[in-house]
This record gives sequence, structure tokens and C-alpha cells, in this order.
Amino acid sequence: MLYHGTNRLAFYKKEVEKYTWTGHGSSNYLNDLSCSFLSAQLDQVSTITDERTRIWHTYHSQLAGLESKGYLKRPVFSNTDQHNGHIYFILLDHLSVRNKLIVHLKRNGIDAFFHYQPLHQSKAGKSTGYFVGESIGTMIGGNCLLRLPIYHTMSEIEINYVVASIYSFFKLSKV
Repeated sequence: MLYHGTNRLAFYKKEVEKYTWTGHGSSNYLNDLSCSFLSAQLDQVSTITDERTRIWHTYHSQLAGLESKGYLKRPVFSNTDQHNGHIYFILLDHLSVRNKLIVHLKRNGIDAFFHYQPLHQSKAGKSTGYFVGESIGTMIGGNCLLRLPIYHTMSEIEINYVVASIYSFFKLSKV
């Protein structure tokens, strides 16, 4: 089964509300077209990574005001941590806030998605494994994490629009 044992294809076809693990699976191959795109991107990996990292840092600085007011939490990295800017996320206080923000952003033409469902809550996790104890961090991540759009050709106007839309959700103006 492709898609790492998930129902991701059904999610893309909008047949299910969210994708989750449904069984064993893997996705171990690239077709020729994917290989050609990857090859071209590998030739530009430094440029692409630099752009994604710049966008990540722009989000991070522009969302600081919302974090200081307690509306969300931004990723925490030390000055010595390195990353490639492949994802930018925010943590909201509650699942309902995250879901309302997703709807708000969608109304503004912005696709933002939750990140994952904790494995122990998935169909496959329930049928093949077990869970002992509490996992507060996993549950918060599964319920409250929201991924913002990020891609290496994203313009400053697009970044500012995403940020302004988040500020407007909280009924604040971006300063």
C-alpha cells in the first residue's frame, strides 16, 4: 500500500476529513517525472533552502506579537539549531481555535493544515499497537498545531497576507 499506510489519497480526494494511518504500508519509489523534478531541485538545493529559511524567519518575526499577547506559540529553536525551513507551524490553545483559524484562512484563500494525528489515535495504531500513560505533548501537537504555507517561491506579499490574515482572525492589526 502506498502513502505509508495512510488514507492520504482519500483525503486529497476529499473523501475523508483528515488522513490517518490505516494499516501497514510504504512509499519507496519515484517515477521518472518525479526524478526529473528532484534532479532539477537538487541542482538548486542551496538557493531553495536559503529561500525557505528566509520565509521561515519572516513568519517567525512577524508572528512574535501574537505570541507575546498569548494568542499562539511559535516554534522554539536555539541560536545553534539549524533547519531547512521545510515547515513553519504555530500552536494554538485548543483544537476548536485551530479549526476556526483553518476556516478563516481558507475563506481568505490560504491553505493551512493540521500536521498529524497521533499514531496511538489512528486506526492502524489502535489495531497494531498499544499506548501506556499520558502523552500530553503528542496530544497538543495533534490537536493544536497548524502548518502555514511555505514554499521557496513565496513572495513577501504572500507572506504578509498570511500573517495579516492570522492577525485579523484574532481581531488585531499587524503593526
